[in-house]
Amino acid sequence: MPLKYRRLTLALQYLCYLIELPNDRYARRALNDSMRLAQTGATSWVKDLETCIKDLPNGAIKLPDLETASRNDIEIIVREIKETAAQELQLAISQSTKLYLLHHWLDSAAIATGTRTRAERYYLEIKNPRHRIALTQIIFSSHTLAVERLRWSEHRRPKIPREQRLCRFCTVQVETPEHALLQCTGNEEVSKMRDQFLTTVYSELPHVEVQNARLTIDGRLRNLIAQKPIINLLAKYAYRVLKVYDASPMLIPAMHDNNEQNTYYID
Repeated sequence: MPLKYRRLTLALQYLCYLIELPNDRYARRALNDSMRLAQTGATSWVKDLETCIKDLPNGAIKLPDLETASRNDIEIIVREIKETAAQELQLAISQSTKLYLLHHWLDSAAIATGTRTRAERYYLEIKNPRHRIALTQIIFSSHTLAVERLRWSEHRRPKIPREQRLCRFCTVQVETPEHALLQCTGNEEVSKMRDQFLTTVYSELPHVEVQNARLTIDGRLRNLIAQKPIINLLAKYAYRVLKVYDASPMLIPAMHDNNEQNTYYID
């Protein structure tokens, strides 16, 4: 859950505790004082709560009258805020070009919880930490392939346009995770690993081969990530492929004064 929503729900849960205290308790007296200050428009804890709730994206959630509010009233607000957080998080993911592997992804965890975003993902349970890190780096676009590394300026080198972030092995396609894992034929070692990996996957999950035949290259990778039975195998394969790529220098386009494109490699 985004931090601002987490802090707000914790504050409201504390409010549930406060409104049930008798009036002779110091914490309840402080709440009563804060409520009176809020009614006059003065700065107070309650006023801050009202402002934070008012500033939420949908603008429809309001703090109830605390003079008569019950724990149930506050808990309803908490549930509405959690729903708003899930909607905002889903929107942020769907609009992010870096998180394209999470777009339209509905796995078994999401189905069970009824949410597309805030669900425990089984790829976090991959036992080998190096394999787990490699796969999560791919999913969240924090890997070292050219499509991401050349997104930023580095060592006086300017940002490279996406269409020029070519694969260091085949030098034809953009060097993306789906290209490296499922498409590139420019490296014999990677090609052999891919053949072994896909043979194993399709023998265990024949329906995945049928599905992937109808999908785009990024859709195929997304579909493989969504298959829990082979997630450890996929993570191991991803780790091995990234290791091969990291061991070879990256292809960098160099622009000359006459606007003719050349290329060179960097480690």
